[in-house]
Amino acid sequence: MSAGGWTVGRSIALELAIALHGASRRMAASELPDEMAALRRLLEDDWRDAWEALVGPLQNTLMLPAVIGWLADALSEEDYSTATRAMRELDLETALARMVERAAEHGVTADPDLPAPERLLALWDELGRAAFQEVGLAEVGERGLRDERTLSALPRLLQGGDLHSRFWHLLDRFYYETYATWRTTRQDAMRALETRAVDGLGGRSGRDELPALDWLPAQNKVVNLPSIQRAIEGGGFDVLFLVEPLGHFDLLIVLPNLVVTTFAEPGVLYEHFVTLADELAIRLKAVADPTRLKILRLIRRLDLDNTQIAAYLEIARPTVSIHARQLREAGLIETRQEGRQAKHAIRTEAVRAVFEDLERFLDLEG
Repeated sequence: MSAGGWTVGRSIALELAIALHGASRRMAASELPDEMAALRRLLEDDWRDAWEALVGPLQNTLMLPAVIGWLADALSEEDYSTATRAMRELDLETALARMVERAAEHGVTADPDLPAPERLLALWDELGRAAFQEVGLAEVGERGLRDERTLSALPRLLQGGDLHSRFWHLLDRFYYETYATWRTTRQDAMRALETRAVDGLGGRSGRDELPALDWLPAQNKVVNLPSIQRAIEGGGFDVLFLVEPLGHFDLLIVLPNLVVTTFAEPGVLYEHFVTLADELAIRLKAVADPTRLKILRLIRRLDLDNTQIAAYLEIARPTVSIHARQLREAGLIETRQEGRQAKHAIRTEAVRAVFEDLERFLDLEG
C-alpha cells in the first residue's frame, strides 16, 4: 500500500497476533463470545505454559507476530505457509536493516554503537512511539509500546536466534493443532465481512483517496477518534480494513504508516461488553457505600444478624436489612434464617472477584 491508500485484506500474521491475545488466561472463557470461547476450549494448557515460559504472558504478546510479519513484508499474506516462510527466514541483520530504513523515513535513529539486538529494539520503541504520536495517541506510546517481557525477546526469535526453533514450533503447533481447524468454521463469516467492507468502501482498495467511513460501526475507533481521521486525511497512513475471524468491531493496531482496524458488527461482542459493564457496576455499587463496607468488615470472620450489626454500627435494624439486601443481590454475602433472625456471612471469593473482574474488564496489563 502506498501512503494515503486503503485496502480490504486478510493477514495471517495479524490474525495470529489477535488470536494469541484472545487466548490470554486473563480472559475467562465464560466472558468471551461463543466463537472466541470455542477457540479457547481447543487450546491446551500445556501450550499456554510453554508459550509463557518462552516469551511471557499471552495477554502481552499481541504485537509479536505482527512486528515479525511487518519486518518480513508478510502482512498482506493470508496463507500461513507463505507468510511464515518469510517470517522464519528473517534474520537479525535483515530485520535491523529494514528497521533502520523505515525509521529513517520518520527521522528516528538509535545509537549506531549499540549491539544489533538492542539497536533493533530501540528503533522499534522510538518508531512505534512516533507512529502513535502521529495518530494523536502519544500517551499510548508513552505507556510503552514494547512490553519488556515479550518484545524484548524479538531478536532471539529471528533466524539464528536461540529461541527461533522453539518459537516456531509453538506457533506451528498453535496453528495446525488448534487455529486452522477452528478457522475453517469462520469462513462464511469472513466472506460476509469482506463483502460488507467492499460494498461500504466501493471497492477492495483505493489510492490517493480517503476511505469512506460511514459504513463502520459507531464504536469503531477510526470513526470516533478524530485524531486518527486527521492522520489518515494527512496521507501519512494507509488503512487496512482487516477481515478476521474473531469478529472484533473496534480493534485498532497502529504500525508505522499503517492503521489496521477491524469492523465486524458489534452484535454479541458489544452486547456482552455492555452486560459485563452493567453486572460489574452492580457489584461495585454494592461495595461503594461506607455502611456496606463496614458490614462486610464485621462479618468477615463471624456470621452476625441484623440486631448485632445494628447495635455495633448504631443504626436501625431496617437500615441493616436494606444494606444486606443490596449486598446479597450483588452476590457478596449469603443470608440464612435462624429462628426470627437473619444471619449474614461474607462470600470471600465473590468479594475478591469484584476487583479481579474490574482489572480484567479494564484490560489492565499485569
